Amino acid sequence: MNVTERAAAFDLLLPHIAYCCGAKHPATNLHRLLVFPCMLLQHSINPAAQHAACPPACIIKSFHHSFKLPASQNQTCNAAQTWHVDLPILQGQHGQNLVFGNASYNGRPGADSWTSNTCMHPEVSHKFFGTEAANTAAAKPGMDFPSISIAASPDSWSFQHFHDRVTHIILQGQHLRGTDTTYITGREPVSSIVSALWQKLVPDAKKRVLHTSAQSWPIRAKELIFSCRAPLIHPWFAQMLAEEVGVTKWQKPLSERKVVLYCSRARDKGGRMQNGGRQFTNDDAVIAALETLLTIRGQDERLEVYDISHWERDFDGMVRYFASNIRAIIGPHGGALVNLNWAARDTAVIEVMPSDFFSLALYEHASTLGQTYGFMQSPSVNPRNDMTVDIPELMGLVDSIIGKEREEGVLHAVYDWNTDMRKALY
Repeated sequence: MNVTERAAAFDLLLPHIAYCCGAKHPATNLHRLLVFPCMLLQHSINPAAQHAACPPACIIKSFHHSFKLPASQNQTCNAAQTWHVDLPILQGQHGQNLVFGNASYNGRPGADSWTSNTCMHPEVSHKFFGTEAANTAAAKPGMDFPSISIAASPDSWSFQHFHDRVTHIILQGQHLRGTDTTYITGREPVSSIVSALWQKLVPDAKKRVLHTSAQSWPIRAKELIFSCRAPLIHPWFAQMLAEEVGVTKWQKPLSERKVVLYCSRARDKGGRMQNGGRQFTNDDAVIAALETLLTIRGQDERLEVYDISHWERDFDGMVRYFASNIRAIIGPHGGALVNLNWAARDTAVIEVMPSDFFSLALYEHASTLGQTYGFMQSPSVNPRNDMTVDIPELMGLVDSIIGKEREEGVLHAVYDWNTDMRKALY
């Protein structure tokens, strides 16, 4: 879908329009551009709203449906190429997919490093892509593929950052990939959950995911998909992932979910942290107090201590168990709490943060899933930010929010990169 003129219609982007356009940008070999001014949120579509002038490559996705727009003979990018949809939107969030023809990748954006030129950073750029075409018949240094997608995010091997970054890249660009698309990413995962998520999100992932150890640069492709400009926090991604892994299929009402899950960071209690610290020095006393509290509450709730080793070979079983049984998840800030993503709406998520450390990440994740978030800070007792928890305070917080339905809607946040499409192409 090569289009010869620049998109003057970028000036016409409006909050209530989902805009689709193709453009040819000779300096970068850009040959297809999909712009999502607003992520769409809802379950239904008005069929009469589709506009027949939108090019065939444009697809808009809501929670439950994919909509491929009708093909058009008119390949000019103009103001008519819009699709007005009868769907609520979340303004202020923008994603961008760029597709390059005959392009090459030489390791930038880079994987697994926390720098400005990695996927999901506001400054991530496509300007380092080369223009060397793939040629599977020629013997030359590097690698050749029909189609590649760049998924080079910080710590892509870890559960927490695969979830909050790589899954967004995959989901935002999944309608562009073909059966011959290979994902270029970082090192091999250390978590079995990450391996399972690759399999869930990318069919035949063992053959279609190229980790750092197997890469030989330059990597040339007839088609290079760049979906690195994706919002870090957005309900669309949370709900899409919940559908992909089965949460929406297996979830049960709050009244039927009775398990309160305690996530310790101690290795003798199922913890398997990749970085040290943030442990409770009084873990045993916290567990005993939680068991006593649940007995007093008299709602048939039971305490379980999370142990990833029980689920290492059964990701589907873990998701089904969380979605249908978990009422609350409690613990210090850490990767184990990220498993809140397999829990159903109205699950209580209670996070204890050391006084010398602060993060909004789990609050944002819980909010986008319609879960109830509770927070308390505890003084750090050493440079590792270990904590001795105030047990009466924690028990009061737990008792006040678990087993209650959430009233407010999902989080509305704004991502901070430049979403002016005219500037984003340079």
